[in-house]
Amino acid sequence: MSTTTETQPPADQPPLLRRIIAVERAVAAALLVIMLALIIMQTAGRYVFGYSFFWTEELARYCYVWMSFIAAVLVAAERSHINIELFDRTLGRKGRLVLNALAILLLIVTCVVLLFGAFDYVLANFHIYSPALPIPMVCLYGVVYLAFAGIAGHAVVNLIRLFREHTVTPAGQS
Repeated sequence: MSTTTETQPPADQPPLLRRIIAVERAVAAALLVIMLALIIMQTAGRYVFGYSFFWTEELARYCYVWMSFIAAVLVAAERSHINIELFDRTLGRKGRLVLNALAILLLIVTCVVLLFGAFDYVLANFHIYSPALPIPMVCLYGVVYLAFAGIAGHAVVNLIRLFREHTVTPAGQS
């Protein structure tokens, strides 16, 4: 499994996919900024003005959860997740292709399985509201469903790109 340290989507990606990745990056960054502003507001309110906003901590926590899951989708899109390259050096080109394909397929299967569990969990908590804010908990838990769907979608794209970019050489050639 090769390491990719891309910070921007490759130029050879379709424009729609590049836009999706740009939106994911912007949403994750915006959630980080909002979370930071809420924490500063809560801290300043408590220690400077002697007043604590009851809703900022909960909203910051929700921003953190959403940011984490959106960032996980972004990491899957850019294939910048943690890799163990133990077998990369010992396998040939075809072996690396098979290993990468198996890893991506395992990711897709895992996401699909978790999608079903997440869907049931979201439906079970559909009518529950958050304690401090009148926000339906489906708004918080729904990101789990979106994240697994997004990760699976990006993994499918990565699998297609893997086979398009790597031509497997015939046996006996390296």
